[in-house]
Amino acid sequence: MPQPLSAFNTKNVTFYPNSPDQYPYLAAKVVVVLAAWAHLETKMGWIFSQLLGTEEEKGIAIYNAVSNMGAHTVEQVFRAVTAIALSQPQQDFAHALRIITSRVRDQRNPLAHGFWGLSPDIPDALLLRSPRESLKMSGVLVRKVATLRDEALKTGKLIPRDWELAAADFGEVFVYREQDFLTLHERIIKVDSYWGDFESCFIPGKLPPSAGEAEAARRRLFGPGEVLDRVNRLRAERSEPPLIPL
Repeated sequence: MPQPLSAFNTKNVTFYPNSPDQYPYLAAKVVVVLAAWAHLETKMGWIFSQLLGTEEEKGIAIYNAVSNMGAHTVEQVFRAVTAIALSQPQQDFAHALRIITSRVRDQRNPLAHGFWGLSPDIPDALLLRSPRESLKMSGVLVRKVATLRDEALKTGKLIPRDWELAAADFGEVFVYREQDFLTLHERIIKVDSYWGDFESCFIPGKLPPSAGEAEAARRRLFGPGEVLDRVNRLRAERSEPPLIPL
C-alpha cells in the first residue's frame, strides 16, 4: 500500500507533469497497471454484452458509455441487466464481483487522473495527489500568498524569500514505490481472473469452455475465498443460509 506523505519528514516536494520522467521504470509500472485495468474493463464490457443479449461491439459501447456516467450509474445498470439475465444465486456472484472490482477501481483511478510529483528526500518513489487535493492546495497557496502580501503592506517589508508551505498544506499525497505498483497490478490480474471464472460458469457465450475448464472455474469461484465470502454476505442480508465452499 502506498504510504501517505505525512509519514515522511519532508516539505521538499514538487508537482509537475514530467515528474515520472525522473524514474522511467516507475512510469512503466504505471502504464502496466493501466493496461491491466483496460483489459479488465473490456472483459466486463464483453460480459455485459452477453448479459444484454446484444452484439459484442454494441454491448461494449453501451457499457463504456454508461461507465463514463459514474460508478453509481454503471452499478445500477449492471444490476438491472443481471436481474433480467441471471438467477438470484448467479446475481449474487455478479454483485460480489462488482463490489470487489470497485475496490480495485478506487485504487486504480488516482493513477489515471492524479498529479505526479517528486521529493529528493524520498528517492525511487513517485508522489501522487488527486485532482481534488490539487485544487485544495491551489486555494491554500493563494491564501498563503495573500496573507504574506497583507503583512508586507502593513509592515512595509518585502515578502520573505524563504517562506514555505507547512506539511499539512500539501493535502492528501501518497508515496508510490515500485512494490506498490506491482501489488496493484497483481490485484487487477486476480480480479480479472475472477470475471473469467464467472464467464465460464454462467455465460459460456460463443466459445464455451470444455467440461474440465468449466469445472475448474466452478471450483475456484465456489471455493473458499473472498468471492464466496462476499456472496455469503449478500445472502446474509436476505437472511439466507451461506453457501458451503466446494
